[in-house]
Amino acid sequence: MSKVDETPKSEAVLTMEEVQNKIKESYMGPFSGLVKEADTKVAKYLLQQCKKDTGDAAPNVIDAIKFVDDNVPGLLLPVAEENYLLGYTQGLRDAALSVANFDTKDGTPEEMQ
Repeated sequence: MSKVDETPKSEAVLTMEEVQNKIKESYMGPFSGLVKEADTKVAKYLLQQCKKDTGDAAPNVIDAIKFVDDNVPGLLLPVAEENYLLGYTQGLRDAALSVANFDTKDGTPEEMQ
């Protein structure tokens, strides 16, 4: 085994399956919980309309996204594009920091020495 494989897994590192589960939980969770946190007229109206549209007493976030997409065409694509670009930019920053913190002498990160 190489030296990197012997190091214990950081608690901050998540497996791909854990990330997918967290995403699924957040999107399939009740939209009403988000409205309570936001507590705005628009959020309450959106929840009310989603309930009418889906016939579900507790619509989830996906239902709200579908409702907005159906009723306000063209709104979500620019939001999604901006979110993608921000995430991609953050990923590049993280990668650059990771490379900058990498010690080239023995191939291990400086923090592990």
